[in-house]
Amino acid sequence: ALIGRPAAPLVSHSPSRRGTLSTPDGWNNVDPSADYVPWTTATGTITGVRAGTVAIAVNGRVAGLALLTAGGRYDAMLAPTLFRAGKNDVTAYLVAGLPSSPRLVAIAPASPGGDGQSP
Repeated sequence: ALIGRPAAPLVSHSPSRRGTLSTPDGWNNVDPSADYVPWTTATGTITGVRAGTVAIAVNGRVAGLALLTAGGRYDAMLAPTLFRAGKNDVTAYLVAGLPSSPRLVAIAPASPGGDGQSP
């Protein structure tokens, strides 16, 4: 299982993929005691990939997984327990390799001049 595992040891040195990651303002102002938790979702796209799994890391730990649609889009639910109060670092990866030895391939912003949020 990937959920809860540190992402850094799994990151591959393969060339990154291009894509997007939604950036809710809430990721910069998380209140873990809130009843409404819109910051526990992530959506995005990956260019040139027709199938696969995306892992979303929150503060360096895998917090959610999502399957890519035929159009390269993904929607993930994220483990709320991995968020901390205030600003959080959220990063998307394409999962590669076997389930017993997964690798995470970085997803870089699809276009230059992004918003400065993690890809």
